[in-house]
Amino acid sequence: MEIPKHFDDQFRIQLTSYLDKDEPIFIVGEGNFTFTTSLAALRGSWDNLHSTKLSGDVPTVDSTKILTSQTAIQNNKERETAEVILQRISSILNLPPTLPIPWESGIDAAKMNLDIGQYHSVKNVWFQCPWRHPGNTDELLKEFIERFSQIQQAGQKLIIGIVANVVYYYRYELEKIFGPEDDSFINKHGYEYLGFDGELIKNILKNGYRHHSDSGGDLHVILFDNHITIVLKKITNPENSKEQEDVKNLEEQQEELKLPSSPNSETNFQESSTSEPQTQ
Repeated sequence: MEIPKHFDDQFRIQLTSYLDKDEPIFIVGEGNFTFTTSLAALRGSWDNLHSTKLSGDVPTVDSTKILTSQTAIQNNKERETAEVILQRISSILNLPPTLPIPWESGIDAAKMNLDIGQYHSVKNVWFQCPWRHPGNTDELLKEFIERFSQIQQAGQKLIIGIVANVVYYYRYELEKIFGPEDDSFINKHGYEYLGFDGELIKNILKNGYRHHSDSGGDLHVILFDNHITIVLKKITNPENSKEQEDVKNLEEQQEELKLPSSPNSETNFQESSTSEPQTQ
């Protein structure tokens, strides 16, 4: 299997703007928060990083800084000088002990509350190394994109970190997600493909990102040169997505009660209500 045309050099971009501490990033799918900590150290601040995970306990900031520092040493022993590694560790350990935005658990990227944008910035939503086991990772990606298509406004971005290695690539089925461009999954959900970056994630790995896996291993440093970061840009605004979700929930409740249901839920509700006069 060949890596698709979407990863040709003509689509290569730079994501240096995400190293700016004023640029908000909503991180989903964290495992051990070393990704967040490494990125924060590169930005020199925890500011504007809202980091979440699907399940499990949230580690302490201090323990995560230690794990990130240890991983920075392991990931760079054969790549960088001792002086550079010490500078990386210093940037990690000098991060403040408290977080402006607390880390969260119990956040499902594929089932995000539709009103999340009212409480947190969704300008840039980053899903690093999405993986579903057991299950289909391509379906997880589609569910993630579809969900945020109902949340994000035009101009906002989805950032997806994957391994562009043929051993793993087929699990993403990006050919089905990308195109043909005029009839692609992302286009149907109001996104366009901006391109990919291969450098920022390498710097994050060097700075101590250790991928969490159920097996306890970390193949990411072995696959160091195969990491890329995809960027999708929203080109349309969602149309009454919150209202559509409310209507869907109401219809499900009606079905449970064996009440009539039709696309016009408001009319149905009125027709199925009692004939008692309404009061103002």
